[in-house]
Amino acid sequence: MEKKRVVIIGSGNVATHLGRGLREVCNMVQIYSRTQAHAAELACELGVASAVSALEELCTEADIYILAVSDDAIAPIVAAVPDNGALWLHTAGSVDLAALQAHRRRCGVLYPMQSFTRSLPVNWREVPLFVEGCNREVAAEVHTLADLLSLHVRECDSRQRMALHVAAVFACNFANQLWTEAAEVLEAHSLDFQSMLPLIGSTVAKLGLLAPREAQTGPARRGDTGVMSRHLAMLSGTKRDIYQLMSHAIMQSHQVDRAPDFSRIRGVAFDVDGVLSPSTIPMHPSGEPMRMVNIKDGYAIQLAVKLGLPLVIISGARVEAVRVRFAGLGMTDIYLGAAHKLPVFRQWLAQHGLQAHEVAFVGDDIPDLPVMHEAGLAVAPADACPEVLEAAHHIAPCLGGQGVARYVIECILKAQGKWLHSEKAFGW
Repeated sequence: MEKKRVVIIGSGNVATHLGRGLREVCNMVQIYSRTQAHAAELACELGVASAVSALEELCTEADIYILAVSDDAIAPIVAAVPDNGALWLHTAGSVDLAALQAHRRRCGVLYPMQSFTRSLPVNWREVPLFVEGCNREVAAEVHTLADLLSLHVRECDSRQRMALHVAAVFACNFANQLWTEAAEVLEAHSLDFQSMLPLIGSTVAKLGLLAPREAQTGPARRGDTGVMSRHLAMLSGTKRDIYQLMSHAIMQSHQVDRAPDFSRIRGVAFDVDGVLSPSTIPMHPSGEPMRMVNIKDGYAIQLAVKLGLPLVIISGARVEAVRVRFAGLGMTDIYLGAAHKLPVFRQWLAQHGLQAHEVAFVGDDIPDLPVMHEAGLAVAPADACPEVLEAAHHIAPCLGGQGVARYVIECILKAQGKWLHSEKAFGW
């Protein structure tokens, strides 16, 4: 059978590997690239005589034109080149066949499910190829071309191909970014990423025997909030955000629910340093320790006060700025300089007719433990000390001073059907 005459439009990773795969089974007649040097370089490697950088110089007598260019470049190229009746294919996962059908009578898609790097060899016989044609005859022709390359050819429409592309981003691109994040964590502690390779290899190998969901392991799968909190305390910025997002997704997927019953809580007590403010305290030039507070905490506190949820601050610190700040949000129960917090806590309970089992206490350090042991719901920020993390019934997915009060109050009001269910929620 006579070999098909093929023009490759593009000179990047996909174009290069397609050319390498097709040169033994097709007659490669031309390489096009916007940059003449790139076209000439690929043409030289593949033994192709013609390399061009102007669309008007495209060969008009080829049988197949393969667009291996960026997604955004596909439509402008086919719009600029007259239809010569040949078969035109694009290789993109997220571009609908309609982008070609608007300008071509015979068109289709040849989508390789593979991540290509120019310097790394590809075994085309093992690469899954997903094909589509504008009609049955063309689909069969695309399938025949794909069979020359791969043992794994399957027809799918544009919507299915988009789903494949999205899934590939999760399975490949996002996974690689997670490995990048892992490598940076290790490097920061003078460790080598190579130590991860056996674990990664065994994880991938399991997927030949188990579905991904069945193969999942780790602290989020077990609902081990103590371990997750200690991990979070080590992380910051994007890494911390990714850890929280992925852990939440795993717990949701496996229906791991270790959240307490917030609906029963009738009052909340807070420590200040390490809870309502970060554990790190800047010092004023005068030597006066300063506190930073969270704006979103402020919104939640003033809303809880307006909705009648009793709140109290019990702190060992004597910083009047704390009183001014939280009194300004409507809090009336603010106890500063409390060397021992449990007696103050019990006094506050009696004052409001509350039982300890109805109240949440949020603390982060050793002086908070007596109250945490007595409160019905002991909550700790993710960066609390180990003893407090161990004693806590629930660990908030945020650090001290970074929205702990907002998290706890929001959980309570949502559980009680009061979150944003009142006009009071939309003002200060």
